[in-house]
Amino acid sequence: NTIILTDGESYEVWGSLVELCKVHDLNYSKLKRIKWVEVNGVIEYEGFKIIKVPFRQKNGVKTN
Repeated sequence: NTIILTDGESYEVWGSLVELCKVHDLNYSKLKRIKWVEVNGVIEYEGFKIIKVPFRQKNGVKTN
């Protein structure tokens, strides 16, 4: 899985929730307890949207 972090203006992709929390000074202990399934893969926390997506998920977008 990968984790997308956005504040609405910029986007970052992370492979580790631990590192994301360290860099942005977020409470890892609180975030790790949230059940991703229950929130449909999206957490809103301290002005950020944190989105968990499978690494190579087919998104239905066709490319030429």
